[in-house]
Amino acid sequence: MHVYNSIDNKDMIQFLSRNLKWILFLSLLGCMPGSDPRFPGGDTTGFDRSLNAFNKLAKNTQDQDRILKFGKGNKVFKAVWSENSEGEFSGLGPFFQSSSCNGCHFLSGRGKRKVGFETKFSSAIFKIGTNENFSSTLQHPIYGNQIQENSTSPQILPKAKPEVSYQTITGQFPDGEPYQLEKPILSVRDWNYGDPGNYVASMRVAPFLIGLGLLSAIREEDLKKWEDPDDKNGDGISGRINWIKSTEVPKIGRFGWKASFASVSDITINALGEDMGILNSSFLKSNCPISTLLCESELKPEISDSQLDDLIFYTMLIAVPVRVGIDSSSIQLGSDLFNKIGCSSCHIPQVKTGELDGYPEVSNQMIYPYTDLLLHEMGAGLADPFSEGSAGGSEWRTPPLWGMGLIPLVNQHEFLLRARLVAPLAELLAADRLGRIERGVFIDRKQEALRPAIAAVHHLLV
Repeated sequence: MHVYNSIDNKDMIQFLSRNLKWILFLSLLGCMPGSDPRFPGGDTTGFDRSLNAFNKLAKNTQDQDRILKFGKGNKVFKAVWSENSEGEFSGLGPFFQSSSCNGCHFLSGRGKRKVGFETKFSSAIFKIGTNENFSSTLQHPIYGNQIQENSTSPQILPKAKPEVSYQTITGQFPDGEPYQLEKPILSVRDWNYGDPGNYVASMRVAPFLIGLGLLSAIREEDLKKWEDPDDKNGDGISGRINWIKSTEVPKIGRFGWKASFASVSDITINALGEDMGILNSSFLKSNCPISTLLCESELKPEISDSQLDDLIFYTMLIAVPVRVGIDSSSIQLGSDLFNKIGCSSCHIPQVKTGELDGYPEVSNQMIYPYTDLLLHEMGAGLADPFSEGSAGGSEWRTPPLWGMGLIPLVNQHEFLLRARLVAPLAELLAADRLGRIERGVFIDRKQEALRPAIAAVHHLLV
């Protein structure tokens, strides 16, 4: 049963008043939120569906100290860091892509491509490396792991200037209705620290951050059960785990576009160091170009252990928003079709989390994330040249779909980066279809059948 903290009582009251009829119906049936798809985060599900829908605390958080800790983490998340040597949020750079976590993940939401008047990318990073025989991507010998397009003073030149153009890809659904996709083409100019030589690069847009603690709590045995790298069951799906072997004991990758991070802690620490140049006690390596002397001074932590702990805590306990309006016949039809045409083979709708040490809120919850967290082969048309760990260029992690329908409200755009294509939600099925055609496993369907599936994706993920 939900226990509501005082921060969001107004949100909860507004939600209850708008949806009292079906809440009473569920109560009569004895259907508790933790076991109903309307509550995708189980007892953690939030009731705010406003602009702030993606940065609310898990609803079942009871302890006042934990509520305050979430608030402190939110403060670190939204803080704008400076290059000054003193101050609560100092130590930025000297190379960075964003000066705050919120800069890329605005309101803990999803990033976007550069639009309109923008001269720089506000919510994307640019990975760089070298490939040996195109088998694995290694750190670039001059420019490191990322191309940061910002620096902390005019005397320090940015590493380089990434630019992205878009190739329009057109096609038709089986009934003749056209669709349009845009494929990003990355180029880099103004290399300020030497000729990069042969390199590979990839743009990655910031994902939204809801439910990361819940995804952390999915049992390893469930991920191993879902894994089928050789497609032994013959369903045309060959998902596999990206094993992270940078530690003594290999870990299962769960986070990042290619599941290249094993934990929220790992990906947070890496983002601070690479995206912002903020060092901590677990990440004391410079993001400076090898050929510059700018970072040769003694490296020391620039975010305290307590600040980092608060930030990770915040990121782990962001609630997944409640779903509404899913009782219509068209949505039920679309949900059935979502399963029939195979979407749910990768986007697994439902799983129960296990015990996660230190986070009772996300433990033992029935959740509806629509992901298997596995790598899937998406074909050459959706590939880029950048590999991570054991994940090849054409392999991508299945992204969670919960809350996706609120991105237009929270982040003010409808374009989603699905592997290597940018498209509104309606075209996203076409992009997935292209990848499945390459693998020879897609069965043509009438557009009349696809329309309710699109509606279901939009609504079940709202």
